[in-house]
Amino acid sequence: MLDRILAMIRPSEQERRKRETFSRQAFSGFAERNRAAITKTSELLKEPPFNGISLSTEALLHYYCGEDLKGLRLLDAGCGVGAPIDRVLKQEGVDLTGYDTSPGAFEQHSPELNRTIPQGDQAFLMITDPETLAHTKKFDAIISLRMFGFPLARMQKGGGPTYQDKDAKGEAYDKWITQYDRSRTRQGFLRELERLTQAAKPNAMIIISFDIPLSMSDSSEGEMWQDCIKHEDLQRLGVTPVKDYERRRATSKHTDEEPLQEISTELLLGLRETVILRKI
Repeated sequence: MLDRILAMIRPSEQERRKRETFSRQAFSGFAERNRAAITKTSELLKEPPFNGISLSTEALLHYYCGEDLKGLRLLDAGCGVGAPIDRVLKQEGVDLTGYDTSPGAFEQHSPELNRTIPQGDQAFLMITDPETLAHTKKFDAIISLRMFGFPLARMQKGGGPTYQDKDAKGEAYDKWITQYDRSRTRQGFLRELERLTQAAKPNAMIIISFDIPLSMSDSSEGEMWQDCIKHEDLQRLGVTPVKDYERRRATSKHTDEEPLQEISTELLLGLRETVILRKI
């Protein structure tokens, strides 16, 4: 009897491998089988600047956590206000909690996004204090779209003026991404990453996505992560990398990406700008 119970709760060998090493081929097969659902989700998101990372994040949640996400205890770190992915996840029955120390700051300077505070069935608990997060029940999975980028890394080299929320786009953003202060950015990344890893249950997946650059030759927030966060940092924090940041250059040809390209260019672009970690 005990053996039967253990067999039910233990992950299969296939599930264990999937959570330990990311396979683009396996994910492509999953995306192909769920092409209709991915297309529908893309239509629901309706926010072109972020569709790619939102779509890939939502697809990866299904890939790792199953077809039915109802009841999944999920933390959206750096959620902002009224993000389309949160609306989609609430429609799927996810037990959603948001974490943002300054919710609405980015939206205030991006009125074109036309985001509104979730109401009624779309509302969810919002945590703004790191201390409260530390004492909250652990999460089955954690997502973070663009928090590890401009929101945490606004300092300039040489102690210049700190960039403000209004600088998160345009020429100011282009200047910032090549002149960020690595030491202080690394400190900020490690501080928030530690908070997230402490909030995750054992074996929980942590999906971190970065802004998609306009050009493959541009500097990117993902490369900034790669510069600041090392494998020994992740080991110390009790997480293991499942998928490292692996920016693809436009001049390169990668046949393993072609199936995803055929399914959804947005999905492929978002996946490129994504890091996946697993809580040990």
